[in-house]
Amino acid sequence: MNPATIDRIDLPVEELKWRLNVSGANEAFNYYLTMDEGHVACIQIIYSTLGWSPSVQVSGRFYHANGQNYTKTASFAGTAMVLSPDRHSATCEKSTFFFNPDTWTWTISYQSSAPDELSMELEFVATDQGCQINGGQKNFFIDKPANGYVLSQFIPKAKVNATIKVDGQTLTAPHAQGAILRYIHNKPTLPGRWNWVNFQTNQDSLLLLQFEMPDGYEYDIDVSSEGILVLNDKTVAVTLENCATHIDPEPDSTNGYLVPSRLHYEWIGKTKDGQELKVLLETPAAHMRGRIDVLSELPYFLRVFLQTFVMAPYIYHWVEKAKVSVKIGDEVRILEGSAFLETTFTYKMDE
Repeated sequence: MNPATIDRIDLPVEELKWRLNVSGANEAFNYYLTMDEGHVACIQIIYSTLGWSPSVQVSGRFYHANGQNYTKTASFAGTAMVLSPDRHSATCEKSTFFFNPDTWTWTISYQSSAPDELSMELEFVATDQGCQINGGQKNFFIDKPANGYVLSQFIPKAKVNATIKVDGQTLTAPHAQGAILRYIHNKPTLPGRWNWVNFQTNQDSLLLLQFEMPDGYEYDIDVSSEGILVLNDKTVAVTLENCATHIDPEPDSTNGYLVPSRLHYEWIGKTKDGQELKVLLETPAAHMRGRIDVLSELPYFLRVFLQTFVMAPYIYHWVEKAKVSVKIGDEVRILEGSAFLETTFTYKMDE
C-alpha cells in the first residue's frame, strides 16, 4: 500500500536531467496545456529501452473545443535523440525541448511530419517549481529496485504562452495553463491500470497519478496514488490517500476493457501547514477525446516484444468541464475548471 507519511516533496533541479541509462524502461516528459477557449493539448517525448534497441517516440495531440481531434505520432531510432551537454534539453528530428534550470522554463518547438496539420510553439514557466514525493521512486518490491519501479516528478502548475498551428489555422494563447509530468517506468509491463487527472483553472491545479498492480504476484505495493493541490499558483498540499473510482463501467467491444461511464476521484491528507484536507471530483465520462491502441503506434520490433507479454494496452482520454470541492479544515471552496482525464489499461483488472 501507499506509505503512511510524506517525508519530503522537493524536486532538485538536477534530478530533471535525462538519464537514458535504465535498461528495460520508458523515460518520458509529458507537457499538458489547457486554453481558455476549452482546447487541450499534450506533447510527449519518450525514450524506450524495451525491445532489441532503444527507440524514441514523439507525439502531439490537440483536442479542439469543437470536438475535432488532431494527433500525430512519430517513432525514431534511439540515436535520433540528442541531448544538450547538461542533459536537461533534448532534440529529436525537427522537435526541440529546451529547459532552463535557472528559471524553471521549458521552451518547446513541436513539429509533426505535417506541420500545417499540427505544430506547436510553447513556453512553460513553472509557478512554484516542481514536486516529487519521498524521492519520487516507488519500487514494486521495496528493497529490489532492479525488479521494477515507477519514478514520477511533477510540475503541477505553469503559465504557458502557446502558438499552435492546427489544420491550417493558427491559434494563440498567451495566458494558457500547463502542467508537466516526467516519469521513468522500469519494467512498465507490470502495472495493470493507470489513472491520471490534470484539472486546471487560471490559478489552481489538481493532479492525480495512480497505478494499480495486478493480483497474484505478491508485490509490496498494490496501489500507488500521488496527488498535488495548487491554489493561487502555490502548492498547498500533496497527498497519498487518494482513490480513482470507475463508475458504471461498460466493456469496450474491441478489447473487453471495462470503460467507465462516470469518474470519481478523492484526495485525502493534510495541507503543508497541517490542516485536514479532502478534495472531491466527480464527472460523467461524457466527452471521450482519445481512444488509443498503444501497440498500433509503436515501432514493429517494440510491438512484437510487448506482445510476448500478452499485452494489449489502451489509453482513454476525456476532457470535461468539472467542479472540484476542496475542504480545508472547516472551509469548503468550489473550483470550476477543465479536467483532462486519462485511464490506461495494460491488463484486465478486477473491479
